[in-house]
This record gives sequence, structure tokens and C-alpha cells, in this order.
Amino acid sequence: MATDAKAGNDAASGTERRAYWFYGDLVVVHVSGEETDGRFCLLEFLQPPGEWTPLHLHKRSDETHFVLEGEVTLHHPGETVVVGLGESAYSPMNVPHTRHVTSAEPARTLVLTSPAGFDEFVAAAGEPATKPALPPAHGPAPDTERLAAVAAEHDLEMLGPPGRLP
Repeated sequence: MATDAKAGNDAASGTERRAYWFYGDLVVVHVSGEETDGRFCLLEFLQPPGEWTPLHLHKRSDETHFVLEGEVTLHHPGETVVVGLGESAYSPMNVPHTRHVTSAEPARTLVLTSPAGFDEFVAAAGEPATKPALPPAHGPAPDTERLAAVAAEHDLEMLGPPGRLP
């Protein structure tokens, strides 16, 4: 069990910055489940304007979104929430949701999931980022079949393509 407190930036705390290109995004794992004994993980997403996540649900974790830059719109069954700079929204486990970057510029958000596990999904489904930026726009389209298969291994369920509402 981890009992040592950690503070400061990645270099000062001794943790390695883990960055992935995941579904057209840059995702940085700031705090992994391994570091919290599985209690939670904290990830930072950089997403391009107009991006939609596939409609999905988390079978064993709650998800909180906090916007650092830009704007995202979260869609839950019967509810749409626009989340801007300094605002947050909550997506409970087993509730279908999708998120859409509705700002003209990229959105940068912190995503906290509890318990952890989403960090492991991102690492398994993504690829190590070669630079701290969005992946090249000319790269191949995300493989949604592979994404769904890896998601199922991590207690996530893909329910529909990007743009499908719950």
C-alpha cells in the first residue's frame, strides 16, 4: 500500500510523465491507479475542436471532467451539459455518455476516474506519444473495433459511434 505523500510536478515528485496518443487525443497520466492503490486516476486530455467520443459507459468507475481550456459538451440520457473554463461535470458509472469538443480551439480537461483503471485502458488502447501535442492529423483513423475490444477488457462498453447520443 502506498503511504508516501507525493507533491509537485512530475520531475520533483519522481514520477514519470506518461503521455499517449489515444483516439486522436493527447492523454497524459498525471496520477495512475498504481500510485493510489487503485482508488483513482487523474488524466489530462487535449482534444481537437469538433471531436466526439464514442457513446460509452464505465461499468465500474465514476468519471469527473474539469475544463482547463476550451469547452466540452457532455451528453447523458435526457441531459446535456455545456462545461467551460473552470467548470466540471460528473458522469456516474453505468450511465451512457459522450462528450463533444464544442469550442473553436482544442479542449484541455482533467478527467478523474474512481476507482482507477481508465489509465490502464488508455495505455492499452493508445500508443506512447512522441511529443506533447495532438497526434498528426494525417494519421490513420482510430480503429473503433480494436478500441471496443480493449474497452471490454477494462470494464468499459462502447455503445455507439462518435456523435450518437444516449
